[in-house]
Amino acid sequence: MKELNACRSNPSSFAEKIEKHLSFIVENTEKDAKNAAFYVKEGMPKISLTRGAVAFKEYIEKLKSMNPMGKLEFRSNLQVPISDNSANWTSKEYIGETLNKVKADIKESKYINFNFHLDVGSPYAEISFILQLVDDTPFKGSRSRNIMNPAFSFVGISSFKVKNKHCGYFLFAS
Repeated sequence: MKELNACRSNPSSFAEKIEKHLSFIVENTEKDAKNAAFYVKEGMPKISLTRGAVAFKEYIEKLKSMNPMGKLEFRSNLQVPISDNSANWTSKEYIGETLNKVKADIKESKYINFNFHLDVGSPYAEISFILQLVDDTPFKGSRSRNIMNPAFSFVGISSFKVKNKHCGYFLFAS
């Protein structure tokens, strides 16, 4: 929450934080590699990046041109219940059923956008947030659009750990 709201309330200042993470991006030199680069920092697993430093630099410039927006308020009724069965954590059917139950329970929200984050993870909140914000993944910016959508006022965050990856569900609402 801290990182998310720091970015929303002062995007141009948050761009400076992202710049400091460029030093952890290592370009992939393997021939015919699927990933352009990796985020590599001691003490955490290597994270695959689709475009690497290029995506980070583009998002830094985007943040520098954005206007500040309202902070998100955490709402516990937007949290997604985490199943004890880890097989459910990535099951589209389970996630869909769970989301529909959560939506039915939320009376004050006019609109809800569910954002599922599994492939990016770090034990460090700032790194996890920056990787989701830059969204250098095949999801083509849907994460960053939700995070930086000024129409959203509320968020629910639920997290869990799969092996050495930290994962989470995010529900944004207006």
